[in-house]
Amino acid sequence: MTTLNEELRYRSTHDLLMQIPNRELLQVELANALVASGGQAGGVGVLFMDLDRFKFVNDSLGHAAGDELLKAVGLGIKSALTDENMLLARVGGDELVVLLRSLTSVDHLGSVADRLLAMFVDPFTIDGVELRIGTSIGMAVAVAGETADELYRHADAALYEAKARGRGQAVLADADLRAKRDARVRTEMALREALANDQIEAWFQPEVDMVTGEVIAAEVLARWRTDNGVEIASSFIDIARRAGMLEQLMIKMAGQVWAWRRLSGSNLPVALNVSAAHLPSLLAMHEEDQIARPFVGMRLEIAETDIIHDFDGVRTILNRLRELGAEIMLDDFGAGYSSLQMLSDLPIDGIKIDRSYVARIETDWRVRNLVTSLAEFARSTNMIVVVEGVETSRQADFLTKIGIDRGQGFLFSKAIDADEFAILLNNGPVGAQLASCF
Repeated sequence: MTTLNEELRYRSTHDLLMQIPNRELLQVELANALVASGGQAGGVGVLFMDLDRFKFVNDSLGHAAGDELLKAVGLGIKSALTDENMLLARVGGDELVVLLRSLTSVDHLGSVADRLLAMFVDPFTIDGVELRIGTSIGMAVAVAGETADELYRHADAALYEAKARGRGQAVLADADLRAKRDARVRTEMALREALANDQIEAWFQPEVDMVTGEVIAAEVLARWRTDNGVEIASSFIDIARRAGMLEQLMIKMAGQVWAWRRLSGSNLPVALNVSAAHLPSLLAMHEEDQIARPFVGMRLEIAETDIIHDFDGVRTILNRLRELGAEIMLDDFGAGYSSLQMLSDLPIDGIKIDRSYVARIETDWRVRNLVTSLAEFARSTNMIVVVEGVETSRQADFLTKIGIDRGQGFLFSKAIDADEFAILLNNGPVGAQLASCF
């Protein structure tokens, strides 16, 4: 008979849905396996799995179907793990880890990974519906003196690399990948310190009327001032995302935007890139001090790919933000799940056409036709249309001819700090005369 203490212990160390160890128990078992191996290299291996397209199943068929699918996946993996020295654990929503306590070689680890990949070739049948998902796998073999946490994190880094290479494959955390992961950890630690010490700055990239050259708005972009110079957001934004620092970064940028508006006295609209998941935090900041943190004059740019997972929830909070004076834009329009439903059902004021389209308008007639259609649609619905990545006068000339006169890009100005931006505003129009040469 199971005692109450045994039941409580089981619940604290196991995932109750899949009936397998959870992350806490895995860490204990992994540490014990490393001790048992004498701290020698090669005796312990980890396979870190992430289920590809599982979120789509959850979102489209519901969590009940997702739960049943997870159970089926767990049974399949268990059947593929014939060695009693292997342990399967669930460490996240759709993240699973296999611990190999008695690894004989890297090839041994690879053969297990191959068996697991093969398991996803055929669809899973849930309630009579065939569901096809895949998996990506990060592989890591213990090196001498490595801790359980280090081995786990190296497998996680290999998983990330497997997904970056196209998913549906297994990648080994070799010396180069481990070095990259260690460098990323150092960058993450430095980034946390930079956020705490106000080393992350809001820089401004002008939005220009391409006919008159007047600055009519600006987008705020994060810059990290280091001893080696200024790092642009693309060099650290992915690290911030993986480390769960995106919300902190957004809050920092929003605070600097509000401070700039107070100090400058400018009424210029300023755009802030915001994840839909972080909108409640932004709203809470406003409600703490509505006078110092107004939404009037603030433009919130939200990626269309960030909306589809909770369309109704996002629409509700966007309506509230718009009531408070915020201007709402769909960012990177055309880069993901563009649809007329988003444009008609969401409370948005306009779209920002993705730079990938602008880069091709000089060479691809289909892109020119598509952008022209967007311009005509915007005019018919009174929407703002902004194009980003304008780098040549030929691009600007074509865009203005079809009725799109708002642009950002190196043709006008790169992102600059607050002092340079003040000088730019004082100097008047920034757009050169754009010769008609398209």
